[in-house]
Amino acid sequence: MAGVAAYDLPDEVRELVGEMVSNLGERVYLRADLSGRGKHPVSVIAAPTYDADGSQELVLTLYVGTAITAAEIARRGRALVAVADAVTDEVGGHRPGRKGTT
Repeated sequence: MAGVAAYDLPDEVRELVGEMVSNLGERVYLRADLSGRGKHPVSVIAAPTYDADGSQELVLTLYVGTAITAAEIARRGRALVAVADAVTDEVGGHRPGRKGTT
């Protein structure tokens, strides 16, 4: 699922992917799903790292385990992505389509 958020997908595809994962027992929130000031139950936040070929190498996860606001999800997500980017840089990797940079 980590790679899905990196692409601008049609709403129908995003909804189908969310439903597939939801059927596995977990709900996946993508940026488009989060709005308003309410809280959302969050187990983990994830961010991928990439190798020198731009392929996903591993996924870093941050355990949350409580309901938090969309703003807090975004704040924690940005921090986790920064760490994932640092790991990607450290191993000489790059994000797909961005050779030489994360």
